Amino acid sequence: MLILCDCNFNLVIRGEITIKTKLFLLIISCFLLFASGVSSASPVRGVPVSKESGLRAALTFDDGPKEKYTEEILAALREKGVKATFFLLGIDILMRPEDVKKIAAEGHVIANHSMTHSNLKKMSFDEICAELDDCSNLLESITGKRPKFMRPPEGLYNATVLKACEAKGLIPVFWTNNPGDYSEKWKTASALSRQVIKLRRNGDIILLHLGLPLTVEALPIIIDSYHNAGFTFVTMDEL
Repeated sequence: MLILCDCNFNLVIRGEITIKTKLFLLIISCFLLFASGVSSASPVRGVPVSKESGLRAALTFDDGPKEKYTEEILAALREKGVKATFFLLGIDILMRPEDVKKIAAEGHVIANHSMTHSNLKKMSFDEICAELDDCSNLLESITGKRPKFMRPPEGLYNATVLKACEAKGLIPVFWTNNPGDYSEKWKTASALSRQVIKLRRNGDIILLHLGLPLTVEALPIIIDSYHNAGFTFVTMDEL
């Protein structure tokens, strides 16, 4: 005969499992099933940090490739010895596939930003899957690698978007530091870079955009500021 202390659960007495125990085990089983079912699509909202990892941040760029601006961003990253993650847009990829090859050749991570930059929250599951597949298929045809990460346009998502990401093997990535580099309020690169530095924290995922001249000018300032503060830049593949 097996007797365990009930601890208010009446777990096992005289070899029999009580109703309370059954309920308790059912709740635990459901929790574990749910956790295992959503883990592959759980959004990345920051760079994991620890005492051992030190100060870490990730540079990410949305949209593009864009004429001229892609090469200028790549040149700045090359000069500073930094790798970044590029969330590329299908309709832009179609226009500039050679730029995609350049980004990949320089060791940066290429990710999915959807095909048409539509609001995925307003789409059905099948429509979202098509948006993701079209962009992933296009990237794979150019680079030979299927992307593992995605960022929904404007960061808009719901449970259906997460479900579609999981179905397509894509991990959603968001950000912690969004200076709004697309805003007309920024008149100078120094003002834009100051906003990024103001928001700086350990574990940052910095959101910037391709196709903006001030972003190109501000990028070296931003990188130097993080380096001077002791940060190491990582890509999504390194998390």
